[in-house]
Amino acid sequence: MSDIVEGKISGHHYDNGREYLEVRTYEPNVPKLTIPIDLESDAAVAVVEYNEYHDVSDILDAADRGDVLLKKRHGGYTLATEEMNARCADRS
Repeated sequence: MSDIVEGKISGHHYDNGREYLEVRTYEPNVPKLTIPIDLESDAAVAVVEYNEYHDVSDILDAADRGDVLLKKRHGGYTLATEEMNARCADRS
């Protein structure tokens, strides 16, 4: 399996002062993931650009239809900011 996994945002929630995205992947052995997201981070901007959203509030408003790339890291997954930015650059 590649270190980069494609996923579909299936929802979001707020817990203990942090926003989390709920992500379902297309990988058969990867369960539904809960990924923390700081809406003021480079990762949030990458999600906005990757999905061609208007701004970061759309990440939560459109959480049932967004796509993300995830990177396997330290036994878990994080948002693959650089890879999403690279795919956006390839589109232009």
